Amino acid sequence: MPDLHEEPTNEASDPYHQTSTPKAGVVAIPLISVVIPTLNAGHHFPEILDRIRKQNDVGEVEIVMVDSGSTDGTLQAGDRTGAKTIAIDRRTFNHGGTRNLGISESKGELVALLTQDAMPEDDHWLHYLVEAVTNDEQVSGAYSRQIPRPGTPPWVIRQMDEYGLFSDIPRIQELAEGLAFDRMEPLERLRLCTFDDVSSLVRRSAWELHRYPEVPFAEDLEWAKDEILRGNKIAYEPRSRVIHSHRRGAIHEYRRSRIAHQRLCELFDLRLVPTFPLLIRYSLQNIVRHLRWASAKPANLTNLFEAPCVAVASTVGQYMGAKAAAANWEVQS
Repeated sequence: MPDLHEEPTNEASDPYHQTSTPKAGVVAIPLISVVIPTLNAGHHFPEILDRIRKQNDVGEVEIVMVDSGSTDGTLQAGDRTGAKTIAIDRRTFNHGGTRNLGISESKGELVALLTQDAMPEDDHWLHYLVEAVTNDEQVSGAYSRQIPRPGTPPWVIRQMDEYGLFSDIPRIQELAEGLAFDRMEPLERLRLCTFDDVSSLVRRSAWELHRYPEVPFAEDLEWAKDEILRGNKIAYEPRSRVIHSHRRGAIHEYRRSRIAHQRLCELFDLRLVPTFPLLIRYSLQNIVRHLRWASAKPANLTNLFEAPCVAVASTVGQYMGAKAAAANWEVQS
């Protein structure tokens, strides 16, 4: 997500964050579903399915795959673990709509959403998500901590940390009494509504009242925003951990940054790079920051070459995303 041009604030000082760990005890749930959109999920996918099946203290778990035409053995891996598979045309894939389809075809009272490349770190990944939701009836959804894979570039780790996905501090995100959402700073709105269905869990009852928006990107943020504005809560549970990160080249980074910041502007009026002079300034600043991170031990030539390219691509993407939102361009995934 965004490459912020400031140091992250102390979460504990935010009026809508609580840093206390939820109370112990889990309400008995007859069935939990795990929904995974798939497309050629790769050689690690069988291990991901195996780890889901080995989760402790959650009772029966149903796995539902929504597959967009895999040809690499993904379907066979699902069959071996007893997963239910729903086949869709690749051209109809939509981040929000595809997840709605998976949830609608599942049976669980609680539904976990997992991407095909997010590896549960241990056998209590799901238990902690369930606990975070069932301990407070106002919590509509919970999301996990993401642990970078070995070899992840240092700038990616910093971005994950700035976005709040790497923190070991649990928090409950809710709109504090008397605090008007529209009067909050855009960056505060984003932090309040942070939610990531790389690894998350939602109440079916909440989803039935308010399904994911059928959008090509940031469906999780929009859903969380709407839930919070309805008076509900979102929980971040760092004891639930998945191994997940991406090393993106400059072109991929630009495309993702552009679409992400178009959606962030639409949802939160967040414009990190609103003008061309700031584009030049922030590009130079980000080159310096990325090179400093890439130079940290153990440094390597690949990181040193890639860092400035990714820094510029990300910043230009932020700028173009804000322009796209201002012009009401259609979001292109």
